[in-house]
Amino acid sequence: MARLRLFGFPGGLQLPDWKHWSADAPLRTLPLPPELVVPLDQPNGRSRLLVEPGDSVDRGQPLALPEEGWAMPLFAPSSGTLKAVEWRLAAHPDGQRLRCAVIACDGEDRVWPGQPEGSDSPFDLAPEELRQRIRKAGIGGLGGAVFPTAEKLDAAAEQGVDTLVINAIGCEPCITCDDRLLRDDPAAVLQGAELLARACGAERIILAIEDDRQEALDAVTRSANPAVELRTVPVRYPAGGERQLIRNLTGQQVPSDGLPIDLGLLCQNAGTAATTWHCMRSGSPLLERIVTLAGPDLPQSGNYRVRFGTPMDWMLDQLQVPWHRQTLIQGGPMMGTAIQDPRYPVTAATNCLLLASAELLGGEGDQRACIRCGDCATVCPVQLLPQQLHWYAGDHDHDALRDHGLMACIECGACAVVCPSRIPLVRQFRDAKAELFAADLEQNRARRARARFEAREARLQRKREQQEAQRAAKREAARNAPQAAENTRQDPRKAAIAAALERRRRKQSDPDASGGE
Repeated sequence: MARLRLFGFPGGLQLPDWKHWSADAPLRTLPLPPELVVPLDQPNGRSRLLVEPGDSVDRGQPLALPEEGWAMPLFAPSSGTLKAVEWRLAAHPDGQRLRCAVIACDGEDRVWPGQPEGSDSPFDLAPEELRQRIRKAGIGGLGGAVFPTAEKLDAAAEQGVDTLVINAIGCEPCITCDDRLLRDDPAAVLQGAELLARACGAERIILAIEDDRQEALDAVTRSANPAVELRTVPVRYPAGGERQLIRNLTGQQVPSDGLPIDLGLLCQNAGTAATTWHCMRSGSPLLERIVTLAGPDLPQSGNYRVRFGTPMDWMLDQLQVPWHRQTLIQGGPMMGTAIQDPRYPVTAATNCLLLASAELLGGEGDQRACIRCGDCATVCPVQLLPQQLHWYAGDHDHDALRDHGLMACIECGACAVVCPSRIPLVRQFRDAKAELFAADLEQNRARRARARFEAREARLQRKREQQEAQRAAKREAARNAPQAAENTRQDPRKAAIAAALERRRRKQSDPDASGGE
């Protein structure tokens, strides 16, 4: 595997390295909890439940099918009974609630009899068949966004890509799930990368790792897969962002309104690659992921294989973690989301569970006025002007926010970290984005309402014209009625006269005809 040069990316900053909290602990598997909670409302869409409360389910049995948006099929993480469907707080800053299927586990972890058989040689499958199996297995991106992998592969195959990038960079200060995966199961990542490349038609595969992850580098190098190019990138946040990584590796910049496939590139997470390999081999759907548990002075820090639906409070209690007085964050300290309800379950988006104090997070402190220092613009990896966005967000100037590229903000938090005035810029930008989404939604509603109104007016106008035409026809008929009646009365006389004239004509032309009459 050759190590090739990089092109760099703008902005970014150095963050404290807290990966030693969890990286060196061996990968462990968490036991099954007595209860599993599966959110039916997913980050990219909604699902329709296939079973009813009281029904028994087996591990891998289809639990819900996509109903709206880019949702993926969901499966029972273990065997048991569907106890209820409840609303629970989501891992979302706005306090949204999600419909959740609650399964009481029976402890048997019984496999669903209808589970498809795996393939000992997935490389023998045609690309279309691979994509279909990946779709049916409910595999989504395990980097955090959880976008359906099959949809990305379909788009890449249709448009044509030449390069697949496997992102194994955990640029947040404490997330080490991909690092641990590469140390313990590098072959699955590399084989999975080849499968994904086959599924989308990519001829080139690049695996990107941070250059300080020496144990992971050694493990990948020992696997010696000639089909994969290894590239190491400097530790600089947010080097793992999709657009930043592509620019760093290739020198190409993905347009703010475009996608990597527009440049012939497709990005997938290392965990997604390994999961694809294991699911295609076993026939099992996606039911678990590796979760980093991290926190200062936390003996239990490490990486754990956790079944989807495992409540976070049960996980922490099982590991005897004193969590009640600390902030629980899903993700890292930069882009993570505070957990408002500790009963929230582990999902495909849970790459890390961070226990943090206010001192660790830095706190917001006393906010002061912006001094226009420009530090936020210097570190912005998207090359925006956060100080301008700050003013426009305060004025609710939606047009200016759009013109200055607010929707291109990746909410990495670098601007807020360096702000000397301690302005919560990312929170402002999230709120401003929500305003823009709401404004767009209202505009679309108004547009649809106007279209319905105009269609109704056109329909009523056509009806009025038809009624007027019918009334005109009746008036015309009424005007012509006397003449028509007169014509009707005159018709018998005209017929008699015509008959007499005809008889006279015949008599004159044939004198003998009268005798015949």
